[in-house]
Amino acid sequence: MIIKRIEPFPFAKLMGTLYAILGLIGGIIFALFSSMAGGMMGGMNLGGSFGLAGIIVLPLIYGIVGFIFCFIGALFYNFAAGLVGGVQITTD
Repeated sequence: MIIKRIEPFPFAKLMGTLYAILGLIGGIIFALFSSMAGGMMGGMNLGGSFGLAGIIVLPLIYGIVGFIFCFIGALFYNFAAGLVGGVQITTD
């Protein structure tokens, strides 16, 4: 099997979703660490504002940036595959 072309939009949509999931996981970790840091700093409530922002903002940013860069990456792949050939995959 040789992958000769990748449709940019479906690939970017899939990868944007995967990056958003990674961003959500990172946002949850960020929220946990920021709330722990707030507890260690004498009760300053860092976890409430920064933690919530991390859970909401990070998945959005990761998803949007992942979509854009994977869309561009698929376009570059299609261009390069047209010049030198696609990626060969061996399956059973």
